[in-house]
Amino acid sequence: VLSGRLELVLSAQLSGMGPCASSAAPHQPAAYLTGADVANPEALVIPTRKGSIQDCYSLDSKVLGKGTYGIVTRGTHPATGAVHAIKMVRHTGKRIIRALHREIAIMKAMDHPHVVKLFEACEDQECTYLAMELCEGGELLDAIIAAKYFSENQGARIMQQILRAVRYVHSKEIAHRDLKPENFLLQRKGPLEANSLKLIDFGFACPCKPGHWLKTCAGSPMYVAPEVLMGRYD
Repeated sequence: VLSGRLELVLSAQLSGMGPCASSAAPHQPAAYLTGADVANPEALVIPTRKGSIQDCYSLDSKVLGKGTYGIVTRGTHPATGAVHAIKMVRHTGKRIIRALHREIAIMKAMDHPHVVKLFEACEDQECTYLAMELCEGGELLDAIIAAKYFSENQGARIMQQILRAVRYVHSKEIAHRDLKPENFLLQRKGPLEANSLKLIDFGFACPCKPGHWLKTCAGSPMYVAPEVLMGRYD
């Protein structure tokens, strides 16, 4: 349990939001998938549909988030009325496309109440689109800034949900590599006591078996651990 005032003075940068948008065949949670499977994404059958996102969703003109390679907006499925967050990522090279396939494979392996769900994926010549669970409560960082500090109970509730998400991801032999307040969204608007956190943005995530070290330096500069920066681990 956290004690005293929980005050976090953090930089309000949105670098991890990444590109955004979505659409593809209905997602079937693949609970059996682990990092060992994701290590070779080309060997996975990734249900990615060819075609324009407009064929499947009516997109809102309001941008929910913006990153280096694309945007996130809201999309409504005309037939079902389902509303999702649409992450649209521009194809700027083969490296980006390979990274997207890995991210999709990892997200399809996730099925946890504190990890954002991927429902569909599709691509055309210019972009890949991801239809994901819509979280309307905003970033944890914004909640921290607005509240200035949390009570012990609020802080404990937040940390409990964060650690549950991280423990689940690690149980799948996946390292997220970009954990920060911007990458946790509140499911809905309202008080923390009646809310749920969702871990997002698996763009830096990669397979990692227990006992193995990752040698590539990844993450956001404002949050990266000193051990990562120096390349020294106990």
